Amino acid sequence: MPMIIVAHSMGGLIVREALNKHDNRQKENRVSLFVTIATPFGGHPAAALGEKNGLIVLPSWRDVNPENRFIKELFRKPLPENIEHQLFYAYDNPATLKISKNSDGVVPLSSQLRLKAQQQATGQLGFESSHTGILQNEEMINHLFVRMDRVKNFYPESHLKVFRRGGYEVMLTDDYRPISQYVIHSLGKYWMAISNGTLKPFFPEQERFLRVINGEESPKYETVEDWLRFLKDYPEIDRN
Repeated sequence: MPMIIVAHSMGGLIVREALNKHDNRQKENRVSLFVTIATPFGGHPAAALGEKNGLIVLPSWRDVNPENRFIKELFRKPLPENIEHQLFYAYDNPATLKISKNSDGVVPLSSQLRLKAQQQATGQLGFESSHTGILQNEEMINHLFVRMDRVKNFYPESHLKVFRRGGYEVMLTDDYRPISQYVIHSLGKYWMAISNGTLKPFFPEQERFLRVINGEESPKYETVEDWLRFLKDYPEIDRN
């Protein structure tokens, strides 16, 4: 399943570091599109002052100090070729007294447009918005949807139609693992459609899943074990 990650502000730092630790192996979900919005890739100068003069310094502030190891090593690995990084930046400083539009009121443009970030980005686009106002900027939102629409999903439309129906609103006990609860609540109707034959499997792992449902093989994953339990615990649930 191709993944799209949209991250605002410091969220972009967190995701970029996560991608440094991402192996990009064949069996893993692939990140196809990574969009950062007003992210301080070069850190924040106020964090350096806070670390130097603050009585209580949070670890997150240390991390965004431009001289900190976290910021300096953020681009130690290039993004995999399959990941498109769109860098959106904001440049409207809403302060009453201002010399120029050299920030979004929170993050300096020099940090948002750190050279290494630009070099690894597939595309860059600026919007005249404040740091949080960019999230309501219609031009940004429309452009974001355009980029998202270009990500092609290998699932057939008939499968995606059932995907969009979500899952089951049921109270599950703690015997169900957290990931299993997520699947049942968010994707349950899709799993049910594969289980009852409404949808035909179209790749090997789904074919194996169906053999497990039919009792022809033992479950390989704990989530599938919980799904089998769900089918037994809720025999009256709508399976159409």
